Amino acid sequence: MNDKKLEAELDEKFIVINRKRFEEMAAIEPGGYFRCPEGALLENAIMVFTRDYECITGKKMNQKYVVCNLDEPYADEVVRIILEGEREKKEEA
Repeated sequence: MNDKKLEAELDEKFIVINRKRFEEMAAIEPGGYFRCPEGALLENAIMVFTRDYECITGKKMNQKYVVCNLDEPYADEVVRIILEGEREKKEEA
């Protein structure tokens, strides 16, 4: 991302982990790296968290997201579009 002013406006709300990275680390350290204390795989623990969150709060976590790496040449344009959309939503509220 070249536009530091735009980057400063971003709100880092999400943790994004590429599924391929899970597979790579599982191949390097089979059965160990992604295990939680209970012995469950981290990916499974995330799924359990999602299920429990939905049951407890009544809110669905089935939204789909698009991820844009900030080192891509088009990142500034994507961020501008997102920030403008967020501003418009606030104005409508």
